[in-house]
Amino acid sequence: MLRRISALYLLAFAVATLIITSGTVKGQDGLEPLTTSVSGVVAFDPQRYARPAGLALPGPAAITNVNTTNNTLAQNETTITVHPTNVNNVVGGVNDYRSSPSGDVNCGYTRSSDGGLSWSSGIIQGVTQGNGGPFDYDAAGDPTVYYAGDGAVHFVCLGFDRTYGRSALVAVKSTDNGATWTTPVAIVQSNSSNTFHDKEMLTIDTTASSPYYGRLYVAWTQFTGFFTTSRVYVAYSADGGTTWSLPILVSGSHTSVQGAHPAAGPDGAVYVTWCSPCSGSARIYVNKSSNGGATWGAPVQAASLTGLPSPLTGNLFRVNNFPTAAVDQANGTIYVTYADYAAGNADVMLVRSTDQGATWSAPVRVNSRPQDDQFFQWMDVAANGVIWICYYDQSWNATNWLDVSCSRSTNQGISFRRAGRATTQSSNPANDGFGGTFIGDYNGLSVGSNNQPRALWTDTRAGNAEAYTANP
Repeated sequence: MLRRISALYLLAFAVATLIITSGTVKGQDGLEPLTTSVSGVVAFDPQRYARPAGLALPGPAAITNVNTTNNTLAQNETTITVHPTNVNNVVGGVNDYRSSPSGDVNCGYTRSSDGGLSWSSGIIQGVTQGNGGPFDYDAAGDPTVYYAGDGAVHFVCLGFDRTYGRSALVAVKSTDNGATWTTPVAIVQSNSSNTFHDKEMLTIDTTASSPYYGRLYVAWTQFTGFFTTSRVYVAYSADGGTTWSLPILVSGSHTSVQGAHPAAGPDGAVYVTWCSPCSGSARIYVNKSSNGGATWGAPVQAASLTGLPSPLTGNLFRVNNFPTAAVDQANGTIYVTYADYAAGNADVMLVRSTDQGATWSAPVRVNSRPQDDQFFQWMDVAANGVIWICYYDQSWNATNWLDVSCSRSTNQGISFRRAGRATTQSSNPANDGFGGTFIGDYNGLSVGSNNQPRALWTDTRAGNAEAYTANP
């Protein structure tokens, strides 16, 4: 209780200081980018906020953390994928604020060919102004990355103008594990602020026996009515990302949605989950397609929850209630994980379906410690059926600093073993480059063919936001 009272005092002081010293950053349409559910790719002024030094706290000796981006400007909103047969090849994506001709945030990548020991990073060319063609957007980000079964790695991200007058989802791929990338192609585009495409996620059917093996699926939120209405759409590609289907509505009659996330099953079925509404008395829904994304059924409610307050008590950065999904490729069980505030703090929860999404189990708490806050969960299922979920965890330190924990279930989500700490020291979110207000909207996790998890998260121990991973 004392910690919470102290945290509330610090939060009030920090917010007051932020308002007095810097004012409020708003887009030309009046949206507040640090609090709105619209794009997480917020504007960044590297001179605006001081960067206090980080504090090293003890961590597990058997784990080494590696800075994968090594840049003096911010990287956040991480995503990661491991090669389907060679775990030495790993590719990640970030919102990347490093200097570039566009003068704004870009779709960034980071890659390793030696199992995570060393990394190289850069930005995807051809999306923003001054960085080649064919696109010339002001900014880009919200990355999502996924290896196909043939070893090509696919990268999708959002390009948009700061006025929100134009937006597009663009796709590139690499056949040399992220060393080089193709020219971006548009999945969907809008030239009107009345329609804005946002928060896309990618999955690929990687089961060789599936009738839709190799098909790419992208799910995203489409805002209309000048951000008053939002719906989930899906597009698919049957030719390795060269061309894409027209957008297909999957959220039914829901008009206040966010956090779309797709996952493909071993039988060719594909699922998309989202929250609607995404705050207060929130709900998680899932929809399914059995014909390669061409048509979809009616959404099924998978869970109800209490939405997280944003920001969480004692913090300044925004959070969300976006779910993530994964499918066991051996038996087709579908899992959805999300954060819930019903207990008065953020807990990571999991529900499952063993009948292709028709019915869903009662929720199970994933994190070991019921106190403090755990959020920004990401999930993947190993080939041996073990469920891995990694997430931010504020229970490893006496302040509201950030660590990453990973939990696993060996009994199909009925229970989870005690969480393990993936970070070797805690991270002060005040060093994020945004005055402690923006650490991205998600982190990434991918399980390799060795059945081991590979997490990528935003970490500020270097004095600014960077993308970190853990070895082994």
